[in-house]
Amino acid sequence: MGGSHIGKGTWRNSLRNFELYLGVANDLNLDVQLITKEMAVSLAIIHWEAKCDGMDAEWVLGSAASKEFLPEIDDDFLNKEMVDIGPDFKKRGTYLWALDFDKTRRIQYDSTCIPLLLGGVTANDPYLPNPKHSPKPLYYLFKKTYLEASDIILRRNRPTKDVLALPQQFLRAWEDWSKEPEDIGFELDGWGDNGDDGDDEDEDEEDDFSEEELSFEDKRSDAETGDQEAFDDSDDEGSD
Repeated sequence: MGGSHIGKGTWRNSLRNFELYLGVANDLNLDVQLITKEMAVSLAIIHWEAKCDGMDAEWVLGSAASKEFLPEIDDDFLNKEMVDIGPDFKKRGTYLWALDFDKTRRIQYDSTCIPLLLGGVTANDPYLPNPKHSPKPLYYLFKKTYLEASDIILRRNRPTKDVLALPQQFLRAWEDWSKEPEDIGFELDGWGDNGDDGDDEDEDEEDDFSEEELSFEDKRSDAETGDQEAFDDSDDEGSD
């Protein structure tokens, strides 16, 4: 839901899982607003009920082969014949799942949780409607639902005003992040600017060494040429 367009790939020819983009969801006539609300409520539960940042969690739409229906009470059910309801592969029940929490981190109800929550939504695939790439109405719906659900969850434990302000602080940090230029990657030792500078110095040293070698070669060539000229002069004098 965080991306709008289909990228390159072989998902059209695969029966395995594939990415669901916003444009595809609209083409399939999926209830995008309902999915957005469900994702917002789920994220609020992950943050403020489970108290984790949701790092590297996956959001999946899955279905069951059985058709769901509301049970009906029939006063004459004792005289009804039993009917076997087989699987219906055309009208399936669809569910939103949040999976794979092996990299999540625990949070505390204080300001230290904001960087963790921000990393949980920005250092992951763009599953969620977000302030950087999603249409504004869709993100505003997500934001509104998330704040409402977060407030309901937090108020059950009689929180302080500072705790109640944490969901809004998280969204503000997310929106500030969305205004920054696109990330180009992590700066690790030897791979960032410092690493590049070190490589340049090594290259300069190699270049200087090469110049010294060339200078030495030139001097040696000049010396050999001089010796050859002196040898030729000696031969000429001997001939005379």
